[in-house]
Amino acid sequence: MTIHFIWIGSNEVVPQSYTFNYQKCIRLNPGYNYLLWKNEDCLKLLKRYDLVEQWSKLTFISKCNFLKYLILDKFGGIYTDFDIAWKIPFSKIMYDFGFPQKDIILTSVSNSYVYKDGIGPLMDDPFIISKPNILGNCIEYCLNRTELKNDGEHYHKTNELIPHKLEPVGPFGLTEWLVNKQINFSHFPQETMLDHNGYFGIHAQKMNWK
Repeated sequence: MTIHFIWIGSNEVVPQSYTFNYQKCIRLNPGYNYLLWKNEDCLKLLKRYDLVEQWSKLTFISKCNFLKYLILDKFGGIYTDFDIAWKIPFSKIMYDFGFPQKDIILTSVSNSYVYKDGIGPLMDDPFIISKPNILGNCIEYCLNRTELKNDGEHYHKTNELIPHKLEPVGPFGLTEWLVNKQINFSHFPQETMLDHNGYFGIHAQKMNWK
């Protein structure tokens, strides 16, 4: 199985703190293949599947999400953000959450999504385990959906639905796709399993894995 990292943008040099996370991930997960996707690598992949035009119109964060889903669709494996310092091997996560019986494993944020029957967890994408030939359908779904979403956390507090602008490719589209298409997936909550002294790891960006 391959573990994928993505680093795109104007600065081609991965910061030292993220390099530390990368090296720690390798130590925790020996025997895996590792691929570091940079600008040129990602552009070649996009060109191969004639997706450059669709990708180029997106915001930076949507571009990153697009690449996550595309890489996992074509190659399968594990994607992790650079800013996560992991503490346990991925084999334990796969065992605990049912891979390969499940097609996808990812993280979630509670009370952040408005479902038809109430609020529930929003599926997030800083870490994804996926079989190949699945997430390409998610990209298509995200690009064709509405760009508005209802704020589940606000609804939980006020009982008011307040629509907000949505990143075209990202957690809200991902969640809708998983639920509406009845994808065989499992998830583990960031707020509970990852907040208890960083049992799984520390996510520097959102600071809710600390």
